[in-house]
Amino acid sequence: MFGYTTEEALTRYGTDWIVPEDRQMVMDNMLSGTEKPYEATALRKDGTTFPCMLQGRMMQYKNKVVRVTSLTDITERKLSEYALAESESMFSQFMDYMPGGAFLKDHDGRLIYTNKYMIDVLGAKDWLGKLMVDLFPNEFGEHLTNDDKDSLAKGYLRIEESVPDVNGEYHIYETQKFRIDRQGKEPLLGGISLDVTERKIAEQVILQAKEDLAKQVEIRTSELRHAKEAAEKNEEKFKDIFNLGNDPMFVSQLDKDGNFSVLIDVNEIACEKYGYTRAEFFNMHPSDLVDPVTFINKDLPALKELIEKRKVTFESIHLTKEGKEMNVELSGRYFELEGKNVLLYIIRDITDRKKAEKAVIESQRLMAIGEMASSIAHDFNNSLQAMRGNIEVLKDIEKLPDSSVEYLQIIDGIISDVATRV
Repeated sequence: MFGYTTEEALTRYGTDWIVPEDRQMVMDNMLSGTEKPYEATALRKDGTTFPCMLQGRMMQYKNKVVRVTSLTDITERKLSEYALAESESMFSQFMDYMPGGAFLKDHDGRLIYTNKYMIDVLGAKDWLGKLMVDLFPNEFGEHLTNDDKDSLAKGYLRIEESVPDVNGEYHIYETQKFRIDRQGKEPLLGGISLDVTERKIAEQVILQAKEDLAKQVEIRTSELRHAKEAAEKNEEKFKDIFNLGNDPMFVSQLDKDGNFSVLIDVNEIACEKYGYTRAEFFNMHPSDLVDPVTFINKDLPALKELIEKRKVTFESIHLTKEGKEMNVELSGRYFELEGKNVLLYIIRDITDRKKAEKAVIESQRLMAIGEMASSIAHDFNNSLQAMRGNIEVLKDIEKLPDSSVEYLQIIDGIISDVATRV
């Protein structure tokens, strides 16, 4: 452990095994006779150090009072503590940049975690440790409690609910709740919520337009949450939230020169939607999902805006592995995570919505053409009637040659036929 021979070790003083800056502390503990364990930094013969745990005890040895001290190398434990702290930091940063609410509850329904969005937007600063009926002492609180129980029983539930923000204004949230099973412990309840108020208003507008045109518009929406934990319990929570999202999520980073780099993580639904395996995705650049012209003209400017403004939402056309085009809406966030510049993309398939919008525009175009044709026909009929009137006047002229009268009757017949057709 230290690199000394037995003979060398027997000649060393007790504090010689410790780095100079910790020796006074060790000496004080030795002189005080404390038997409680404490940490220090040990010093090897070659000058290298390692964290250790010391625990001493006074005892009789050959009619003398001596102090016996045990020294344990705790390097592995320290590394584990550092990895856990780093994981918790990553989990916290990721959740705080999430464009929606994220929460965890215990088996009884008490909140044990809320992200920054819920604190800032919903006023959840003092919600930890409380039940829904404590926060909403009315039918709404009972409703939320019943949803939580249903989610734990079924394993997964997606609902829409109207929740007041810190200013008392109600917003419509689409929430996915899911059970997180734990070995030997009661399961937890996780959830992610996205504000879909504006989307709901847009859906109502489109629905009304389709009702006016005797058509139905189907809009499929989903939400996501990219989650990943780097260690132990937080890593499991992170992965559950990330992979249970119903929309594809991509994570990429900028290289040292500030250029867009390859994808570093994707969720399971992205593999299903695009047809690539995770291994294939990790060798791909964001531009590989778009044809070159679309990427240069649309995606690249939007991604540059994302770097500048740290968030952006735009529409594009992505290509699956089979070459199938997919209309998508990308919501991106740019932030720093563990010293790296990271870009998170949430991708929503809006192909059905685009088809519905196109149908509405085509119907409006046909209606406009019909109205214009009707107006032209009306004006043309007015002109024909004027011509017929003039012909009747000519017929009444005396001494008009019979051949002219015959021609006028032919013209009048043609006008009548045309008027009937128009």
